[in-house]
Amino acid sequence: MRYPNYKYNPRANQLLTILEKKPASRFTDLMNDSGLKNGVVSHYLMMMEKMGLIRSKKIKNQDWYFASTFDESKDFLFIHLRKETSKKILFFLLDGDATFAEILEHIKKSPSTLSIALSNLLKANLVIVELGVVKKYCIVDRESAVKALEQIKMNTFDTVKDRFADSFSYF
Repeated sequence: MRYPNYKYNPRANQLLTILEKKPASRFTDLMNDSGLKNGVVSHYLMMMEKMGLIRSKKIKNQDWYFASTFDESKDFLFIHLRKETSKKILFFLLDGDATFAEILEHIKKSPSTLSIALSNLLKANLVIVELGVVKKYCIVDRESAVKALEQIKMNTFDTVKDRFADSFSYF
């Protein structure tokens, strides 16, 4: 074997670099961004996970990959920032607490789509509901959300891919 230690393998480093720039990447994202073939990416991901260089989370038949250098407690935040609807909600809530109607008006999605996205954000403990005369939604940890948003800088093509994937991620 030419590179007995995967840390020094150029392909492994290429995948690690992608995961550091784009936490919560899916298999196809890694394959497309690296230009490597399906089997090659699969092999490296499996070996790198065994070595502890990366970790994965499986949610509803989707695998999300992270560099092991990232804080594991932020995994769900990064996953939801890769989903267009959840990202819009989180961006909007950074400005302050909001009611369902205010969020709905801002994100321009159907009420059922918003309801499902908010439910997922509540389950992930990224958003909480403040009860009162009117229910208001707010971000649990604003500072972490801001840092994560700064880390994820997606180009237009990534946004289009995530918008498409977002359409199917709630079922």
